[in-house]
Amino acid sequence: MSTKDRILQAAIALFVEQGIRKVSMDDVAARSGVSRVTLYRYFGDREALVRTAFFAPMESLEQLQRELQGADTPTVEGVLVAIADRIAAQPAIDLPVHRDELEALYPALAAEYAEHRDAVAHRLISWVFALAEKSGRLRPGVRKDLVEGVVWDLLVNPLAIPAVRDSGIQARELYAALIDVLLYGMLDG
Repeated sequence: MSTKDRILQAAIALFVEQGIRKVSMDDVAARSGVSRVTLYRYFGDREALVRTAFFAPMESLEQLQRELQGADTPTVEGVLVAIADRIAAQPAIDLPVHRDELEALYPALAAEYAEHRDAVAHRLISWVFALAEKSGRLRPGVRKDLVEGVVWDLLVNPLAIPAVRDSGIQARELYAALIDVLLYGMLDG
């Protein structure tokens, strides 16, 4: 893992554990095993580090979409499983509590992040719908606009739902269940 990635992973873990406000650059340097000079070489200031931490999961999903679009014949099921696997492998930085803290600390960054997050969600869900339509499996009458928001929140924020968080369910099992429900309600046959 590169030094920059090690710093980023340390920062994300600390933000998830302690919240953005409580994490200092010294904390990140110590957790990642680098000096403050090295930390500032990669991330010029705290806001740049926070920005990269929040945008990293979305950039990972964008990369996944590019990879899957390059595949021979991606299926709806395969794409949803790949998206869920990618989300499950990432730290839970996108929980509402962290977005609220981001808004309080860095309002302009929070607005930029929300816009980017929504755009990524729209592109991914639109692509899944297009795959379902192309394969002739999209159930008539399914409203993409409603499904987009609900599905995205379920995929990205299932731990924000107390019953899910308290169930102790593993991420992979949770996403398998969500995908099963989504596909049952969206696809014919």
